Amino acid sequence: MLKNIKRGILSLARLYVKTPFYPHWLEFMDVDKKINILLDALSEEIKKDNQSRLLEIGCGNKTKKQMLHDKLGISSYHGLDYPAWINDNFEASIKQVPFKSSFLGDVLFGRLNYQPDIWGDTHFLPFTNESFDFICHFETMEHVTIIDKAFSEVSRCLKNEGFMFFSMPFVYQEHTNYDISRLTRQGADSLCKKHGLVKIKCFETGFGTTLSQLCNSFLIKHMVGLYQGNKLRVIAGALIASFIFPIINVMCLIINYTWKDPAYANHFFFIFQKKV
Repeated sequence: MLKNIKRGILSLARLYVKTPFYPHWLEFMDVDKKINILLDALSEEIKKDNQSRLLEIGCGNKTKKQMLHDKLGISSYHGLDYPAWINDNFEASIKQVPFKSSFLGDVLFGRLNYQPDIWGDTHFLPFTNESFDFICHFETMEHVTIIDKAFSEVSRCLKNEGFMFFSMPFVYQEHTNYDISRLTRQGADSLCKKHGLVKIKCFETGFGTTLSQLCNSFLIKHMVGLYQGNKLRVIAGALIASFIFPIINVMCLIINYTWKDPAYANHFFFIFQKKV
């Protein structure tokens, strides 16, 4: 009986995140759309090869593994993550939100189940030169201590004519204990050019997405009080904020169709190709 109730609540939670009442609705929808556009653009640039190998850095739960297989026709996927980052960041998040590992935490945040294929450090990738046809990372490089070294390692492990594609936040609040850097479009171009990587495509989320993400995350922190860990305050604050989130999300969705300015993007999405 209890298991059925939990399943029912989780099913409702999955439906909830697809509605404007969910604070990150517009952000997640826009990011997913741009990742699909990026992969479609990349698939047009390549000849699908049954022997191609892909490395995802910062793979986490490997949620994009199947999509990468389907879109790019790769033969093998390798997911890498950094154990110290996961352990330290999880411990810090538990201190901020003590009930994160409870059932309520599962509903709000999803269950964390990190099972990378390889544990490793982006600064010293455990692979030989020119090992991969594709290397990707999503919302990862802002957490890397020496980003120049990381891109150097990516270039080393990427085959000539191979592709690196990635996303990272730009106008975004500080998050986690390892939020270290932001790259502009020009910054990404300059850094990649230094390591023999030439830009093929760049996409960005809309200005409305930036506004919704910043406003709603501010409300979550200060109105809902999520990071204070008081369950009653979280529930009461969430009920009140749930009437504000859809207004912000719908207004910002309209802004996305009205004003387009990459200088205020929430996320950037890049495709680079190694040219030696």
